[in-house]
Amino acid sequence: MTGTHNRELGLKDRFNDGIIACLGIEQKDYYSKITNSQMLGLKTLLSDVNNIITLKIASRLAERICQTLNLDCDTKHSIENIIRTTKPNANGYDIECPAPLIIAECKCNIPINKGDKFGSAQKTSLEKDIKGLLYGKSKSKIQFKDAMKFLGLLDEPKIRQAVDSYLKNRMEFKGRLIIEPNQGLVLDVNHVYIIYVKL
Repeated sequence: MTGTHNRELGLKDRFNDGIIACLGIEQKDYYSKITNSQMLGLKTLLSDVNNIITLKIASRLAERICQTLNLDCDTKHSIENIIRTTKPNANGYDIECPAPLIIAECKCNIPINKGDKFGSAQKTSLEKDIKGLLYGKSKSKIQFKDAMKFLGLLDEPKIRQAVDSYLKNRMEFKGRLIIEPNQGLVLDVNHVYIIYVKL
């Protein structure tokens, strides 16, 4: 059949284009030369890349939280130390600060297919994190009801569009989320404050 989509060829092109664009290396067919073992190694490495980006978002988010709440240097260093010493994929929140009581989740979701919408798995993950901030997590000892709550996201135009699109029809979150709180806004424990940060 002519004009039929060939899934492997499409993936091969995306793989080669992605490797070349990300690493700035010679243009050739890397897909055909990579072994299954190397592909599995790459998959593991990509998980580490995700953890690195999450760590960077957490650090930038902490800076913004400290500015917004006008926290002193000692508290700022304490939050930075908490971020530095928390293991990737640890139970609880990406940022858990006991004084002042702050919880935060950091997401590095990038819309699928270079578009401006999240895929279904990304939406599910985002929903889980928002609900975890609003209603608590069974694996965290933090008293979420008394905590100021933040969600840190990458500041990219397509990510902003994807978040707006996702939240547009989510009535259960209506009035509970505040995107980019103004500097003068007095923050409370009843809302989740969404903050976009640059890497």
